[in-house]
Amino acid sequence: MKTENDQLPNECYAMNNLSNSLIRIKNGQRGFETIHVGPIMKARMQKAGCNDLNDIANYMNKLNDVSVSQRLAMENGSMWGFNGQNQSKPSYWKNFEPKNQ
Repeated sequence: MKTENDQLPNECYAMNNLSNSLIRIKNGQRGFETIHVGPIMKARMQKAGCNDLNDIANYMNKLNDVSVSQRLAMENGSMWGFNGQNQSKPSYWKNFEPKNQ
C-alpha cells in the first residue's frame, strides 16, 4: 500500500500523555485515533509482559516492525504534517525554537 511517506509505516502506536490513552497514528493523516483498551486486551498484553499503555504501544510497534525513530517521525507528522515543511506550526512555536546568538 502506498503511503504519504514511503519510509514510514502505514500506522504506528503511541501513548497520548494528556489523556492517558493508547493512540494509533496513520501515515499522511493529521491527528490520531484513540484505541480503547478493554479488559480482554489488557489481560492479553499483561501476558505479553506489558504493564502500562506505553508498553502496549511499544509491543504493537515491535510486532509491526516500527522503529522508535519511525514512531517519533509519525508523531511529528501527525501534528505538523508529513510533507516536512512544517508550514502549519502555530505562532507560539517560535518561543520553543532555538535562537541564533
